[in-house]
Amino acid sequence: MVPVLCPFSHGSHLFSYSRDVGASSSEVCPQLASSLSTCPEATQIHVHFSGCSFPDESRSLTCIGQWRKQRGIHGEMFVAFLEEGGEHGHTFRCGVSQRDH
Repeated sequence: MVPVLCPFSHGSHLFSYSRDVGASSSEVCPQLASSLSTCPEATQIHVHFSGCSFPDESRSLTCIGQWRKQRGIHGEMFVAFLEEGGEHGHTFRCGVSQRDH
């Protein structure tokens, strides 16, 4: 699999996060306390979850695809990632990035 450039500017960014994990539960990071960085590789992001409904953790993800939503008011960007290793081996992940103005 060939990595692609991640659709985030170089440097560090703060973000909020939410994910449904079951019928009546979710994981959330409601404050802008979590961070991601594309340094030193523009094809990888290093994510640190902080201040969330789950314990703080860090992950490294390789960008393997990206595309823009054709319609919409917020300029959403869909991103596909590969997380290598870990307890489940290689894991594919996807996300939606939306810039707040």
